[in-house]
Amino acid sequence: MRRNLLQIRIVAYLLAALGIAAVTGFCAPFAGQLNNTTVALAMLLVVLFVASASGSGPALVASALGALAFDYYFLPPFRTFAIADAENWIAFAALFITAVTVGELSARARRRAVEAETGRKDAQLTSAYNRRLIEASLDPLVTIGRDGKITDLNAAVEAITVRSRAELVGTDFSDYFTDSGKARAGYEQAFREGFLRDYPLEIQRPDGVRTPVLYNASVYRNENGEVIGVLAGARDISGLKRAESEIRRLASFPQHSPLPIIEFDRAMQVRYINPAMQSALKDYNIGDSRLLVPSRWVSKLSQDNDADATDAQEIEIAGRSFDERIFFSHEFQSLRIWATDVTERKQSERALARLNRALRTLSSANQTLVHAKSEPELLRDMCQILIDVGGYRMAWIGLAEQDEGKTVRVAAVAGHNEGYAEQAQVSWADNERGRGPTGTAIRTGQPQINLNFANDPRMGPWRAEALKRGYASSAALPLKDATGVFGALTIYAGEPEAVGPGELDLFVELAGDLAYGLAALRAGSERETAVRRWYESLEDTIGAIASTIEIRDPYTAGHQRRVAKLAATIAAEMGLPEDQTRGIYLAGLIHDVGKINVPAEILSKPGRLTALEMQFIRTHAQTGYDIIKGVEFPWPIAEAVLQHHERLDGSGYPRGLAAQAVIVEARILAVADVTEAITAHRPYRPAMGLDAALAEIETGKGRLYDPAAVEACIALFRNKGFTFP
Repeated sequence: MRRNLLQIRIVAYLLAALGIAAVTGFCAPFAGQLNNTTVALAMLLVVLFVASASGSGPALVASALGALAFDYYFLPPFRTFAIADAENWIAFAALFITAVTVGELSARARRRAVEAETGRKDAQLTSAYNRRLIEASLDPLVTIGRDGKITDLNAAVEAITVRSRAELVGTDFSDYFTDSGKARAGYEQAFREGFLRDYPLEIQRPDGVRTPVLYNASVYRNENGEVIGVLAGARDISGLKRAESEIRRLASFPQHSPLPIIEFDRAMQVRYINPAMQSALKDYNIGDSRLLVPSRWVSKLSQDNDADATDAQEIEIAGRSFDERIFFSHEFQSLRIWATDVTERKQSERALARLNRALRTLSSANQTLVHAKSEPELLRDMCQILIDVGGYRMAWIGLAEQDEGKTVRVAAVAGHNEGYAEQAQVSWADNERGRGPTGTAIRTGQPQINLNFANDPRMGPWRAEALKRGYASSAALPLKDATGVFGALTIYAGEPEAVGPGELDLFVELAGDLAYGLAALRAGSERETAVRRWYESLEDTIGAIASTIEIRDPYTAGHQRRVAKLAATIAAEMGLPEDQTRGIYLAGLIHDVGKINVPAEILSKPGRLTALEMQFIRTHAQTGYDIIKGVEFPWPIAEAVLQHHERLDGSGYPRGLAAQAVIVEARILAVADVTEAITAHRPYRPAMGLDAALAEIETGKGRLYDPAAVEACIALFRNKGFTFP
């Protein structure tokens, strides 16, 4: 670059010399004829040209050469460089000064021109850059003049308003907001204060769609510093609004959830509690975390943990049972607790366990009754079954003596007796030792329950010895024959309130069977009569269990009984033996017993079940099997309950059995179960009708369902007028 500048300077000096030489060469031949002023003006023009074009340096060279040439050729004495007249010196000096002055002024003008051009180009570049920045912005940007008219905008404005640039430029900006007055007020505030921040507005499109935005604006000025408009941006916050709405929606779930929910921080201070938990803890100090948080967690939270963690426990609050789920969130450094009220489920489970225990006891007792060969053997075995099968602490059978003291003689005893029955001195007279459960049951002929040895006033004579042996409650059942009450069966449990109404009914049944067995033995009755009563007892007991299950699921109330009736009728239609048909009927009565462990809210859910809920429902077959597998039946009832959702092609559950691996009892139950379910109302759909049910089993005949069972079922409805009870 320096070389180029040097070359330019050399060229400028050469041009200065050539210009003076050209004037001199042209004028010198006419030296005597031309006016010296004309020559001087020509020389001056060259100097001025050089000065304006190349600056003061070349102009000085041109003025020096011009002065020498003018003196040599045009001033006397000619052909010499002598300057005789002082005025000529002044003229030459003026020429030099003019050359320098014009050269400097010309250079300054050129510099200013270059600076101006540079500024203009920079302004163009800046404007283009700013324009690209504005267009690159994802937010709508507009410039608005003092009159409120849009002067410029980016593509984002066109997109959010669904209007073209041509439609928008020159129009009032406030026309595109739902509240034009509010938009205008924000614009005026920006002019007053110089800026506006996060001003909420709504942009409205021609189709009526509204977009919430935050409006930000700053004034902009001209080169004189005067405010000439506003640069405004609108941030689309519709996504933020949706997110806020979603957050509020999600936040409302725990607030309106029937499940008690609470959250603690690391210091075990309550951070959040929903109304359901407030209600559950209304009688407690909510800030006392010990009620809800296991002690192992309190120490754990005092340590630094970098991972989420979960836990579970069962707690009691105000006499109600809760399954508690605990979750530690590392992200939020909090301990969240969800509690599900399982009181009714626990009560149902306990009731079912008691009924199941009574059923096992009754089943075993009745088998003993059938096979007993003597009265002492029967009484002894009955008491032992109540201990071994029923799990009770002690049982004894007393016979009412007709002596003066109306004593009760111990005929048989089993369990943790330790001399209690023999030392009890129970009477059936109306006195202190005759007013306990055993004496009262014999005297009145009505079953008696002692819910708690510790506080039942009737148990005073026996309380201390009973508690010493671990007896907490008891029940006494009268033994009757045709002549009246002749004794009592008394059962002792290790927990209070162990015998509920349903269990008491089964024990009454058991006592009746025992009394009948004794009478039969005494009268030499045939065992077939005892067997018949056993069957009837089993049917009554299983019916009681079925009723207990259906209380929890009103939508399937009667379902098991209807399935049992249809299944038994199908079995008879297929020509199965009467005894096998009876077993199928009993299996049908309790085929859904496993639903006791399915939450009631899932059983009665009005909408479609989720995959997880359906998986939970499908556990009921295995659960039912687990409940009754310990009961000894002469039929495969437990296996039928387990397999009633199996299908011939192996697509069923829980084991995926296929073809002949599925027992015939289960194959018949499957057809009856599907038929009844389709014809009946369900929470998630109305009843679909008999035609739909028969079409389903006919379509699946041989693939899903047993062909013989399907044909028998269809024949019952279409040809023999079968109807559900």
